[in-house]
Amino acid sequence: IPTSLAILTLLVACGTSESGTGGEGGAGGVDFTAFEWTELNGNAPWAARAGLHTVELDGKFYLMGGRTPLDSPIPGASTLWSDVWISEDEGASWTQVLESGADGHWATSAYFQAVTKGDSMHDNGGQDFGIMSNFYNDVWTSQNGVEWTELTANAGWTPRAGLRAVVFKDEIYVFGGSQFDDDAIIGPGGPSRIYFNDVWKSADGVTWQQMTDNAPWAPRAAAGVEVHN
Repeated sequence: IPTSLAILTLLVACGTSESGTGGEGGAGGVDFTAFEWTELNGNAPWAARAGLHTVELDGKFYLMGGRTPLDSPIPGASTLWSDVWISEDEGASWTQVLESGADGHWATSAYFQAVTKGDSMHDNGGQDFGIMSNFYNDVWTSQNGVEWTELTANAGWTPRAGLRAVVFKDEIYVFGGSQFDDDAIIGPGGPSRIYFNDVWKSADGVTWQQMTDNAPWAPRAAAGVEVHN
């Protein structure tokens, strides 16, 4: 699990392609050989973890949640986090603003999805880890990472982890994800992991509308989703 945060510096040449838009190669395209990575902090103060999420809001990075696997004979045994850390210098230094387990915000969880919408961040879904993990479909919002408001305890989409979300035209879109643990964790006889390829959207994080229950892409978790134009 990486304990450092890197920032990608993109050096993009100006110009247009024959179609009038930038391309990935040729004259006026992106020079991928010019991309560079710079390590800003080799040992950040927050615990090494997976399944965390980071968003940018008002010029600050907010890092939250995740899990740290334990050295245990129990598959999936982990320390779960619900702490929040802020960096005001692009990840070089961090300050904890909310301790893990504090009251009044989302449960200790990992593999949720956070997005920034307007002047707030929104935390969607996720899971904890145990003999049988719990999966969530709640939505929380905060403007400062300290004070959180639950917008809904049941967003309508099936509780899940590994979902992906973006904000597009001032609405939150949720894509895919999974529910239940791997067979290696829960053992024989338990519910096998299921994957989703549904899509939902919401203008306020409270009321959700299903756009499709079966998108043409295969059901999956931990996909990559981006907004283009």
